[in-house]
Amino acid sequence: MRRTLDGPMVFGNTWMMSVDGTASRPWWASGVIWTRVASTGLLLVGLGLYGANLTTEQISLPLVPLVVDPALPVSSVLPIRQGALAGQNLLLVTIDTTRPDRLGFYGNTDIATPNLDRLAARSAVFTHALATAPTTLPSHASILTGRYPHHHGVRTNGLPPLEPDQTTLAEILSEHGYETAAFVSSFILEKQFGLAQGFTRYDDETHDEAAVMGYSERRADRTTDRALEWLRASRERPFFLWVHYYDPHASYAPPEPFEETSANSYDGELAFIDQQVGRLLHGVTASSDQDALVVVTSDHGESFGEHEEQSHGFLVQEATLKIPLIITTTGGLAVPVRIDNLASQVDLMPTVLSLLGLPVPDGIDGVDLTEARKSPRAVVAETHYGETVYGWARLAAIYKGNFKYVDGPNPEFYDLAKDPAEQHNLFAQRGEEAHSLRRQLIEIRGQDADTLRASPMELDRKSIERLESLGYVAPAPWARTGSRAGPDPSRMVATLTEMLLLATGLEHGHEAPAWTRPILIALGKDLPRDEHELLAAYEEFAMAEPDFAPVYSQLEWLYKRSGRMGDAAASRQRFEQLVRPGP
Repeated sequence: MRRTLDGPMVFGNTWMMSVDGTASRPWWASGVIWTRVASTGLLLVGLGLYGANLTTEQISLPLVPLVVDPALPVSSVLPIRQGALAGQNLLLVTIDTTRPDRLGFYGNTDIATPNLDRLAARSAVFTHALATAPTTLPSHASILTGRYPHHHGVRTNGLPPLEPDQTTLAEILSEHGYETAAFVSSFILEKQFGLAQGFTRYDDETHDEAAVMGYSERRADRTTDRALEWLRASRERPFFLWVHYYDPHASYAPPEPFEETSANSYDGELAFIDQQVGRLLHGVTASSDQDALVVVTSDHGESFGEHEEQSHGFLVQEATLKIPLIITTTGGLAVPVRIDNLASQVDLMPTVLSLLGLPVPDGIDGVDLTEARKSPRAVVAETHYGETVYGWARLAAIYKGNFKYVDGPNPEFYDLAKDPAEQHNLFAQRGEEAHSLRRQLIEIRGQDADTLRASPMELDRKSIERLESLGYVAPAPWARTGSRAGPDPSRMVATLTEMLLLATGLEHGHEAPAWTRPILIALGKDLPRDEHELLAAYEEFAMAEPDFAPVYSQLEWLYKRSGRMGDAAASRQRFEQLVRPGP
C-alpha cells in the first residue's frame, strides 16, 4: 500500500507562509509537482520541462534542511592525501535530477536507500554541494571539464555541444593509461553533444521501450547491465567508469516493488536507483583486487513547487541547484567525515586528478577539495534555459559563506543559514552586501559571460522530437547569440503553471485529477473538455497575457490542427517577436 507523506499540501496554510502570515507565493502553486505523464505531445510543444509533469498523483515535498549522521566528524577538507590513490580505478556515478534531502543518508526517513546509506557511512559527505546549472548537459560538462558553463560554452540542453578544444577528465585519464568507458541513460548526453571526448567506450543507446520516455531514455537496470558486462572483461590497466542514471527525472514511474513501497513515485525512483548503485558497486569491487575511488553526485536537483517552479531549468534556486555529493573508496575512508564547506561540480575534476596523483591542467575553475582554504571561497551558477527557449532573462547566482545573491531583473539576496528555503529576499535591506557579491559574480564570470556562442551544428527534426519527449524545449536557433534582456523567469513560472493546468483534462482523457479543478475554479477557469474548448481557453489566455511567449506556440499547434493556417502563422510570428533578441 502506498504511504502518504505527512506535511504541507497545496491547500490552506503551507510552509511557504512568511513570518507575518502573508503568502510569499500563490497558494495554488506551493510545494507540489505533477507526475505520470500520458505523453500525447500536446503540452510538449513549447512548454519545456513542464510538459513532462502532468499528473494523476499529487506530491508535496517541501525543501527541508539536510540531516547527516551526527556521529560523522566535521572536516573542512577531504581527508585523503594527494596522490594516495595513484593508479587506482575510478567510478563516477551521476544520478539525474536528485534532491539530496530525499535520500536516506541526508535525512529522509521515508525512503529506503540502504546501498547509498552504507556508502555514505564510509565517505566524505558534502552538505553544501552545488550544480553549476539546473540542466543536464551544462552541469555534466562542468563535472567532466572542471569549468563553469561560461567557460566550457555549454549553456543549455541541446546546442551548442561541448567543443573538441575543451579538455575532459576522460581525455586526461586516457593519456595516462586508463581504460575509459561511459554508460549514459538519456538522449541529452548522446555523443553528438560532445561529452564522449576521451572515452574509448561511450554507450549512449537509449532506445529503451521499458523506460517512461521510450527511445529517449534507458532504464537504470539496463544501464547497469551494460556497465557490469563491461566490467567483467579482463584488463591490465586501471579504468575510469562513468555511469549516468536518468530515472529520477520526470516523469516518475518506478518499477515494482518500488512503486508500491515508496512514499511517492519520486522517492520510488530514487529507491530503484539505490538498488542499481548497489549492483554497480558490487561489480566494481569484484572486477579488481585494488581499491577504486568512488564519486556519487547529481547534475541538479528538482523543484516541487518551490518559488512556483515545477521540475527545474528556469530558476537558480536551492531546490534545483543543491546536489548530493559523496567521495570515498570501495574500501571506505579510514575516517569518514561531513564537509559543510561550499563545493561545486567544477571541483570534481581537479580533486579526482589530485587523488590519483595526476597533474591538474591550467585554466579550470574548480579547486582541489583536499586542500585547506585560508578564506571562504565563492562559487557561481547560472541558467540560460528560459532565455534560449522563450526569450526570458538569464539568471546567475553567487554563493559565499552563508549568503547567496541572484542576479537578474529583480535581484535577490538570501541568508541561507537563517532562510534555507529562500523565503525572505533581503536585497532591499542589505543592498551593500548584495552589491559586493554582484561585483564578485562579475569578476568570476567576466563581462562577456552572457554571450552565447554560435553552435557549429543544427539539431535535426528527430533530435528536437527526442528533446521534447524528455520535457525539454529545443533552443531556438536565433537565441545562440544571447541576450541579457527579457522577462524575469521568476515572474513567469507561475503563469506557465496556470497554462499547464488548462490542458490537464485533455492529457488524461478528459478525466483530470480531482485536485486540479478547484485550483482552476479559484483562478476563474474550468477545464476544457476538448481541443476546441482548449483553443478558446488559450485565446482567452493570450488576451489576458499578450506578452507571454509560450501561449503562442500552443496556439500555433492548435490552429494547425484546426486547419487555421493563417492564424497559426500569426501565432508563430508573435512568438518569434517575443523570443527573438533585439539587435
